[in-house]
Amino acid sequence: MDEVRLIDDLQTLKVVAEPTRFAILELLTAPRSVTELAAALEVPRTRLYHHVELLRAKGLVEQVDERRVGALTERVYAPTAQTFRPGPNLFAGGEQDEQIEALTTLLFDATKADLRRSLETGAVKLGEREAPRRLGLGRSVAHLTPDQADAFVVELEKLVARFDEQHAEGQDVRPFALVWAFYPSSRTIG
Repeated sequence: MDEVRLIDDLQTLKVVAEPTRFAILELLTAPRSVTELAAALEVPRTRLYHHVELLRAKGLVEQVDERRVGALTERVYAPTAQTFRPGPNLFAGGEQDEQIEALTTLLFDATKADLRRSLETGAVKLGEREAPRRLGLGRSVAHLTPDQADAFVVELEKLVARFDEQHAEGQDVRPFALVWAFYPSSRTIG
């Protein structure tokens, strides 16, 4: 399994950005069957076969095992990378509206759905300050020079790389999500 896989084409980004498929990728921190994924997502397994096949066709998941469950043979899947991230060539071609839609769906719609599930299940509580239920949220706007902005992006990328390397094992381990966006704001000064 690769540590990081860069997504360099819009069609693959669209496959990842769909909320059910994004949830499947997040659940595959350990290999699972479609039956296990369906139980975790609380949906019928028949609803997931199409999604898993699209992820497999794009090389995002692979079959790693097969097991007999009664009269059926169940396939077990795992991701092909620990982390999936937009690559530098992602926006080299294609229509801008499609690019914007896929990117914002991946970043914001998937995050919104995941955060909602975490709040509804009690995995995190609003206002909780004690570990491990701490929730960090925020939005800031700062006035920076282009050089300051570039330096800040470099520091953010280093921090995200450190986060991506933090894959612990053990009974108390659970997934934590990190979403960040740093961009020139549409606001104007003056």
